[in-house]
Amino acid sequence: MKIKNGVLVFKKKKTKVNSFNYNELIEYVEFSKRTEVISKMTFNGCRNLKSVVFSENIKEIGYGAFLNCALLEEVVIPQGTEKLGEGAFMDCRSLKKVVLPPVKVLPKNLFKHCFSLEEIVIPDSVEVIEEGCFHSCTSLKSITFSKNLKEIKDFAFKRCQSLKAVVFPESLRVIGHKAFEDSKELKLVKFNNELEYIGKSVFHNRVYDEYKINGTAFCSSFTAKDDIGNCITVNIPETVKYLALGYEGVLPFAYRDRNKTCPDHVLSLEKEKVRVFMSSAYYSYNDDEDYIIIDGRFDFKKYDSQLEKAEETEKPFVAAFRLAYPEELDEYTEKMYYDLLSGNEKDVAFFAVEVNDENVLSYLLENFNFDTEFCASLYSFCAKKGYGNLQETLSLKKQKTAFSETEDLLNELLSI
Repeated sequence: MKIKNGVLVFKKKKTKVNSFNYNELIEYVEFSKRTEVISKMTFNGCRNLKSVVFSENIKEIGYGAFLNCALLEEVVIPQGTEKLGEGAFMDCRSLKKVVLPPVKVLPKNLFKHCFSLEEIVIPDSVEVIEEGCFHSCTSLKSITFSKNLKEIKDFAFKRCQSLKAVVFPESLRVIGHKAFEDSKELKLVKFNNELEYIGKSVFHNRVYDEYKINGTAFCSSFTAKDDIGNCITVNIPETVKYLALGYEGVLPFAYRDRNKTCPDHVLSLEKEKVRVFMSSAYYSYNDDEDYIIIDGRFDFKKYDSQLEKAEETEKPFVAAFRLAYPEELDEYTEKMYYDLLSGNEKDVAFFAVEVNDENVLSYLLENFNFDTEFCASLYSFCAKKGYGNLQETLSLKKQKTAFSETEDLLNELLSI
C-alpha cells in the first residue's frame, strides 16, 4: 500500500485495516472487496481526507475510525455493515450526507459535532439511538425516524439548533434526559400515544409554537410580555410511567426567565382525569426525587409538599387547580389552598378561561362573588376565545354573580 497524490487504495487481500491515524497525506481512500473490518481510530485525525469509498463487504467500522476527519463530506456505508463503533464519525465537521446501513443500534456519539449534516434518514431497522449520537449537529434540519425506534437516549439530539420539527414514531417508548436540549429553532413536536418514559430537561430552553400530543394541538407564541394567553396545556398520555417535571423538566418552562409575568403551564393527567398547574417549584436537582410521575401514578402528596418553594405569584394558580381537582386533598391542605386563592380569584378566572378549564371556572363561580363589570369582561374574553362551553358554564352560574341585572349586556356579549 502506498499513498500517491493523496490517494490510498487497498488492492491486496487485506481483511482488516488500521494504523493510519493522523496521516495528513491521505485525501482519498478506496477499500478492497476483501476488507471487512476498519479498526478503531484507523483514520483518526486524517484532516485532509475528503472522500471514502467503502467495499460492499465491510462488516464493521470501529470506534473512532474516522474521528476528526474534518474535510470528509459524504459517507455511504454499505448495507451489509453490521456494526458501527462509538464516535466513528465524530468531529467530521464537513460531513453533509450520510447513508446508514440497517443496523439495530446507532452508537454513542456516532455523528457528534458533525456541524454540516443537514438531513438524516434513520433506517427502519434501528431500535435505539444511543447517547449523544447527533449531539451538536447544528445544521440538522430534518430527521426521518425509524418506524421501529424504541428508545432515544440522553443528549441524542442536544444542540441541534436548526431542527424545526420532530414527529416521533408510534413505536417510541423512551425519550432520555436532555435529548433535544438547546434545539433553539424547534417549533413543532408531535408525541405518540405509547410513550412510557420522558426524561428531565428533554426540551429545556425551548420556545414552541405548537405541541401535538394525542392528536390535539396546543398553540403558544411566548412573545407578549404580559399576555396570559401565552400559556399552554400539555396532555401526558396514560402510558407514561416515569416523568420528570418542572423548571428544567420536559415542559419548556425556561421562557419564564424572560417573561416573569406569565404563569406556567397546566398539565393534564389522563389516568387520573385531572389537571394541575405546574409551578417552577416542581423540580428537584436530586436525581432520586425529580420524578412526579412514577409507575404511571401522579404523586399528589409530593405536589402539595412542593408548594412552599413556589413563587408567591404562582401559588393562587396552584391552589385553584387543586381545589377544582381535589384528589387526595386533605382538609388542612384544602383550607391552605383556599386562603391562597382568596383575593386572587379574578386573575385565576382569566387563566381558567385561557386554558379552557370548566372545572376551575365552575369552582370560582361557586365559591366567590364577582362584580358585574368583571363578569362582563370575562364573558368578552370567552367570546373572543370561542369557548362556547365556558360561556354556557358562566350562564348556568350567573345567579351567583351580578349578571341578573345586566341581561341585555350578557346577551350582546354572548353573540360576539
